[in-house]
Amino acid sequence: MTFFELPFFGKINTDNLEEYYDTVIEFNGTAIELDLNFESNTIEPTQLEKVKQFLSKLDQFDKDCRKEIREDYDDEDADTVREYIDFHLENIEVKDLARALNMDAKAVEQKEPLVEKLQLVRLGLYPDSEDEYAIFDYSFGRGITDHLVVLWKDEEGTLTEIGMES
Repeated sequence: MTFFELPFFGKINTDNLEEYYDTVIEFNGTAIELDLNFESNTIEPTQLEKVKQFLSKLDQFDKDCRKEIREDYDDEDADTVREYIDFHLENIEVKDLARALNMDAKAVEQKEPLVEKLQLVRLGLYPDSEDEYAIFDYSFGRGITDHLVVLWKDEEGTLTEIGMES
């Protein structure tokens, strides 16, 4: 048996993987969900070392994601973040959304300040997947909505796709 120590997850048996591991951590003052997902029941320790390195850059990846969210909002041809904000303004009263996000109603009506209110709520890692390596979910908060701005990244942290899900 070979065990590998991963930050936040503890010891992982590389010869007898579970399909799913999860934990909750505090990140930038909020609780976020972390999950680790495997397609097979074994993995090379070198792959888990990559996961460890990826997790060590969580702060930088969050900054990158926030920048990519802002770029999507500013891009006239992109629609994910604008659609996310418009959806919430259509389905939640401005005063209620302002109160939930601790904002002034006039700022909420301007829409752009809402981009800064998106926060990381989940990071899913898929170290042996061919399709995606990491999925970052951003939201106004689980208590406000179940809709997410989702960023898919490869193992280098490069954005491969951005979308909205619920």
